[in-house]
Amino acid sequence: MQVCAQDISNSFLVSELTADINQTGTIDVPSHGISRVIINFFVPQNTTNQFVGTSASLIKDSFGNSVLHMEYRHPSKKIRYSINSRIRVSGIKTKYIPTVYDVPEDFNIYLKPTKGIDCNDSRIRELAYSITNNSKSDFERIGKLAIWVYRNVQYDDYLKERVMNSTWVYENRRGTCDEFTTLFIALSRSIGIPARYVSGYKYSNGEWDRHAYSEVYIGEWIPVDPTNLEVGRLDATHIKFAVTDDNSVGSNLRVYGIFMNDVSWNSQTDIDILNYRMDKPIDYNLTISSDEFGAGDRAVVILKIMSTEYNVVKLILEECSSDFQFARVEDKEKYVILEPYKENIIYWVIDIDSNLNKNSLYYCPLLINSRFLELKDIVLNVNTEDQEKRDEVEISAELSSSLISMGSFETVFINVKRISGSNPVKLGIISEDYFDEFWLNPITEQNLKISFMPQKTGHHNLVIYTSTGSALNLQYQVEKGNNLYIDEIKYPEHLMIGDRGYVILRARNNRTEQQKLKIIVDYGNWQSVKNVVVKDILNIYIPIVINETGMRSISFHIVGEGIDTTKIIKLRVYDVPEVKADAVYTPHKNELVVNINVNRDIARNLQITIGNRTKTINELVGGESVKFVTKSLDRKEFTVRYRDISGKEYAVNGTIRIRNEGIIDSIIRTFSSFIDYIVGLLLNF
Repeated sequence: MQVCAQDISNSFLVSELTADINQTGTIDVPSHGISRVIINFFVPQNTTNQFVGTSASLIKDSFGNSVLHMEYRHPSKKIRYSINSRIRVSGIKTKYIPTVYDVPEDFNIYLKPTKGIDCNDSRIRELAYSITNNSKSDFERIGKLAIWVYRNVQYDDYLKERVMNSTWVYENRRGTCDEFTTLFIALSRSIGIPARYVSGYKYSNGEWDRHAYSEVYIGEWIPVDPTNLEVGRLDATHIKFAVTDDNSVGSNLRVYGIFMNDVSWNSQTDIDILNYRMDKPIDYNLTISSDEFGAGDRAVVILKIMSTEYNVVKLILEECSSDFQFARVEDKEKYVILEPYKENIIYWVIDIDSNLNKNSLYYCPLLINSRFLELKDIVLNVNTEDQEKRDEVEISAELSSSLISMGSFETVFINVKRISGSNPVKLGIISEDYFDEFWLNPITEQNLKISFMPQKTGHHNLVIYTSTGSALNLQYQVEKGNNLYIDEIKYPEHLMIGDRGYVILRARNNRTEQQKLKIIVDYGNWQSVKNVVVKDILNIYIPIVINETGMRSISFHIVGEGIDTTKIIKLRVYDVPEVKADAVYTPHKNELVVNINVNRDIARNLQITIGNRTKTINELVGGESVKFVTKSLDRKEFTVRYRDISGKEYAVNGTIRIRNEGIIDSIIRTFSSFIDYIVGLLLNF
């Protein structure tokens, strides 16, 4: 180990490095009694990303490593040696991995257990399968294994001079780079992915140190350093000295003679960096759900990233540091497996303290901390001034099903209710592989139905948030495509009260035998049961009649062999709005007033037309008056056109009544004119 003069601030971004390596050593031997000394010495390897120039004469071992072989016969004094190499290393970037491949026969050695790497341990195999469950590719599998080892094995300097086997590491969960790599290789091999042990040197924290990492074969050899969480991508400060199938690797000394125990060997490796180049950090997009928040709000920070290579990145959203922590980040540490040209969306939910001082401003820069990404921050602004005047909406949501099969749609039903304010409100929906944002302008209340198809199996979180500081979380599970499942539900979004509608469930059976399904339909106090037999594909028609208006939920519990799931739909049950209208024209006021009253259900897009003049009310339940200013009345009829919830059009016509001026009205008008006249004289005086 040698301290370098150069201080590389971020070794993970070093893309090229040139260095001189000097390997020196001494072997102390007694003056007589030793017939032969043999040294097999590992030197830096020539590889596709590592070019080595040396004057030493090298041989190859059984793993293809270049080895310096030195032999001394009847030595009688101290043996000294020195090997000088100049090395140029390029960082490894994986941009392509074949989707179909066979493991070459000579790589099978990296699938077998060894003394130090027992990949046949049933506990290690069960752990590996549990970690990689629901993975879509081998790269995702090795990424998940590396993340697990990185997070669950504790670095322990006490073991720096020892190498423990994989079973010990599994049981004790601690070690140095040797133990991290040993357990990772055992996990990888246990699920059929060839992995080999790499020994060499790594630059970190201003110095070079011995280091171990791994390479796995998934169509080509991919680097994996679980100690530093570099997967698919490897920085140029990794210098490879040897690859083997086991963790017991190193240069060796063989001594023949009488006084063999009196022989000692001391070696040293000096690495001097001549020059290096750095990669640019990965760019990304960072946004926050609102420009300003209030006390007790929830903020959502969203990061979008698209890489041109395979990689695994650790992201931390650092909270602002101060004596008073007014905002707390949930799960601030995230791990992302990147594949080329696939957008990844990562989010954090931030809870803002509800007991903040009134009429205060709070400013908090939130920093994205990652070794591979650009250093960026985003500001969390909290304003408790005039909080009651802010735009505020209330959101509630429900999923159509908490358990769906891969390839099926998930549907979320969202209710947005205006509490205060009148400005448009941004609504966002984000999950592991789905993201959407749009603006709403709810007058009073709005119901949304959004469907999407998850791209990954496993447990999912769905966060729904608004620009007014609301956020809620839903959870659902995506299972592997079952061979007996409901893959589609069709139903009317709107249903007239008392009318008969139909829900169509499409059942798919890929089994060789026909299957029985029981469907239990539940709506409040109303329940029905339907039994069907599914041969291959069957559309199941279920009649529904609902006698209550509003948003209504209907659940379908489907039970059969290998299937037990519940589907929920929501539809709007409506009634035809009863619209009554009358109009009164008062000539001496030049005023025409149309009074409208809506009962039963909401009327939308009400258009009040008199002649060529029209006024509009977006939606109405209850009463409202509309005024027209006109000096004369050229017709005595008016029309109110409107739509029900489903969009069907209706119209009512009416006759305009004329209200003539009475005696009392005349007296009031005369007295008002007199008062106006007197006030005018006084002002002029």
